[in-house]
Amino acid sequence: MLDDAINLEDFKFKEKSLIKNTCVYIGSFFEGKGIEQIFRLARQNKNINFHIYGEKKYLNQKIEKNVKIFDYVNYAKIPKILSYYDVALMPYQNKVKGRSSIWLEKYMSPLKMFDYMAAKKIIIASNLKVYNHILKNNFNCKLVDTNDDDKWSRTINYVFKNTKKFQYLKKNAYETAKKYSWEKRCQKIISLAKK
Repeated sequence: MLDDAINLEDFKFKEKSLIKNTCVYIGSFFEGKGIEQIFRLARQNKNINFHIYGEKKYLNQKIEKNVKIFDYVNYAKIPKILSYYDVALMPYQNKVKGRSSIWLEKYMSPLKMFDYMAAKKIIIASNLKVYNHILKNNFNCKLVDTNDDDKWSRTINYVFKNTKKFQYLKKNAYETAKKYSWEKRCQKIISLAKK
């Protein structure tokens, strides 16, 4: 299975005024994507704001005051949206469901991961085998034990208190994204087809 890919040209925005002390999540609200955990983290961390983008119709949690929900946006708008944030969340669970009844946790290659890397975000993600050949703890992201709210809270707070210290994560994330362009993905497919 080949990983997903990204077009880095879509993410070439001038530096924006970052929305302070705010995490962002862009993606679906299906089971296992981590929305439930984000709401738990919001309850535990009133000092931090959480901005979530996705299909509101699939959301049925009680909204906390420090959570702002934005409806689904066209993919073309995602690079610009990400440019306003410093920290992006990927709180995937051990079992992840797609739009149908298919479970994805063994095969997924999240597009949001490539978006976050290309946008030079400080990524905080669940430590899952399916993508840890790309995301490396303390190299291009912070990996946290899946569903461990206390560790997630400590990591999020530590990152916000030391944002300047973690600028190298952004740089390394972007350098990692360069290895996963659509052109390189096509070259891999052609190479495999010739075997």
